[in-house]
Amino acid sequence: MTAPHTSQKPCLVFVHGGFCSHADWKPQSSELQDGYILVLPDLPGHGSAREEGDFSIATAATKMRAAQAAIGADEAVWIGHGLGCSVVLEAYRQDPREISGIILIEGHPLSPSVGANIPALDDAREARAKMKRMFASMLPASASLERREALLAHVDHFEDAFILTLLRALIAWRPTAEAIARSVQVPVEIIEAVRLDDGVFRALAENEHADWTLFLSSLVPHLTITQIPQGGHFLHLDCASEVNRLIDRFAKSILHPKS
Repeated sequence: MTAPHTSQKPCLVFVHGGFCSHADWKPQSSELQDGYILVLPDLPGHGSAREEGDFSIATAATKMRAAQAAIGADEAVWIGHGLGCSVVLEAYRQDPREISGIILIEGHPLSPSVGANIPALDDAREARAKMKRMFASMLPASASLERREALLAHVDHFEDAFILTLLRALIAWRPTAEAIARSVQVPVEIIEAVRLDDGVFRALAENEHADWTLFLSSLVPHLTITQIPQGGHFLHLDCASEVNRLIDRFAKSILHPKS
């Protein structure tokens, strides 16, 4: 991610969700690496950046932008998942010239009602328990017990203090989302599968959309919505081939190889 962008390939920037890491994008990096330059940093406090514990949406976006700048790419499509969708929009606010298109996968933290689904921010024990309950509902019904246990371990890897820091950062940033969404002039694609209801993910019914999708669709002028039924929250893992196809189609419609 630090080498200059001398390739003719266009650039994709991937921003993972909260309590996850860049490794969650492995199905995308494996399939898309031949056609694109891929930028896959870890958010502060996550993965290889665990020591960067001073988390905020703004600092996370600044770090992601620096990763794009480090390879010399002056334009990219940005792809976010979960909390990463908030980071993508914040990066657009910081400098829209760097982002040619946006793909948002399961961006529930953008919902106006996200506060109702976030645990109390002064009780670390309760916050951990409720986050594990939320994570337990993220997978499709077909997921194995081993996969469910591995997912719950995502939360166990983080200390109580960081869980509260991340949730507080999310809530603190959320009031800026509407103004940012109104300012977005690049194409946006939403990929969704579930809704968040009382801290639990539930499959969308036919012709139903999640709150965050309805919120953005009322504000962003150039927006399309793709729903993957019964896909679960981790669509980029559980429905990787379909998500990869959507990313490739979207990026090819926007980005152009360097001449």
